[in-house]
Amino acid sequence: METFKKVNYIVLLCGLALIVTGVCLMYGPGSTDTEFCPDIFSTRRIKVAPLVCLAGYVTCGLSIFVNSERKDKNRA
Repeated sequence: METFKKVNYIVLLCGLALIVTGVCLMYGPGSTDTEFCPDIFSTRRIKVAPLVCLAGYVTCGLSIFVNSERKDKNRA
């Protein structure tokens, strides 16, 4: 009996891809002691990227519960 099926791994990899995408959206230039960069407060870095990461974590969590086997009620 297998713990994870192929479908579980596919959903898990999609979740990991979402997490990596969210982290990449957070990248950008930062502020230094001598120069302020207002890009650190952009909508992409403050709102979109964390939501994408959160969706990735939820997808990874749901990959545990995905069941690819369908049970027929007619089978004994």
